[in-house]
Amino acid sequence: GCDVALQGAPGETLVGLTSGAAGLPRGLAVGKGYSRILQLQRSGSGGGLLSWALLQRLAPLQLRALAGGAEGLFAVGEGAALVRQQKGIWQQEMPTGASVELFAVAGGGLSEIYAVGAAGLVLHHDGRSWQRLSSATTAHLRTVAPVPGGALVAGSGGTLLSCNRKRCVPRPFPYRASLHGLASRGGQIWAVGDGGLFAHFALLRGKWRAQRLGTQPLRAVLVSQRDGAIWIAGDGGTLARWTKGKLKTVTT
Repeated sequence: GCDVALQGAPGETLVGLTSGAAGLPRGLAVGKGYSRILQLQRSGSGGGLLSWALLQRLAPLQLRALAGGAEGLFAVGEGAALVRQQKGIWQQEMPTGASVELFAVAGGGLSEIYAVGAAGLVLHHDGRSWQRLSSATTAHLRTVAPVPGGALVAGSGGTLLSCNRKRCVPRPFPYRASLHGLASRGGQIWAVGDGGLFAHFALLRGKWRAQRLGTQPLRAVLVSQRDGAIWIAGDGGTLARWTKGKLKTVTT
């Protein structure tokens, strides 16, 4: 059940979402040049209505993804755009060796942030500065998910990497579809990508299993913190829920 109603953001296109103060999400809006950070605020009688308000304009930057929480935010995008917000102050950062588009950013805290992008680019932030990690690939890396001790990174052609603070190493992945989303929890990994690919890896089983959810590209996968269910979203309004090994499409 829900205790609030959420309004859309007219004229905006949201490409990123992360938790903010008091558990409210923050959206990265791209309606005007991919450069507007929006934040939800409570309104209405009893604060039961959530609506979007402008948090920050970052033009002319064109941003693609957002990560962080109440302690701070990171946003990445075209032209190696990388912006950090901490204690209400926004500043653009320029990691050494970064000159291509960044597609995704994620981490387990402000001292363990990974950003990935075109031509095999992987960056790590240790709380003080950014370092470029060796990835041994030129594939476009489009998604990153934090795991204990580092992060999993995936991208074009079924590329899958395991990264720590020093380097990235390839992990076997038996499918050639380009990957757009990753999630991990308790020794399990879920990956989604082109052609409706939904793949699951269980550490105890030691191998990948996959199934197709239509033919449209799948863009995102996440683990519900409430009940552990896996949610999958993709092009064409695709939305599905995976529990106990069974995949069920949700009508939207």
